Amino acid sequence: MANTTGNDNTAIGASALAQTTTAEDNTAVGTVALFGNTTGTENTATGSSALHNNNIGSDNTADGFQALSSNTSGDRNTATGWQALFSNTGANNNTAHGYQALQANINAGNNTGIGFLKPSKLIQPETPTPP
Repeated sequence: MANTTGNDNTAIGASALAQTTTAEDNTAVGTVALFGNTTGTENTATGSSALHNNNIGSDNTADGFQALSSNTSGDRNTATGWQALFSNTGANNNTAHGYQALQANINAGNNTGIGFLKPSKLIQPETPTPP
């Protein structure tokens, strides 16, 4: 951990919270969890690469492999599940629960996603079979 003045941080795992400088009240458990966090505060990351790219985002919770991995500045997001909210970079106030829930969300805020739905189903619904 590159911590200079940050307080009350906990890092367990290879390179967890590795780039933290002044961040406070963060918990990272897992390989490269919260790796890029420098000033973000009150984040919790559990799982390999959870909140990996978070830099200044605060008050986020990520539980699962690569959950909220791309987040850099988004605040108050909760992601539980394998790659839940994976692509989120700066959106706020999202909740995703389940395998790849809200995985493609990048900047849309105030969303809730529960469960897994293939993106192709969102873009092109199945055509009913005629009787």
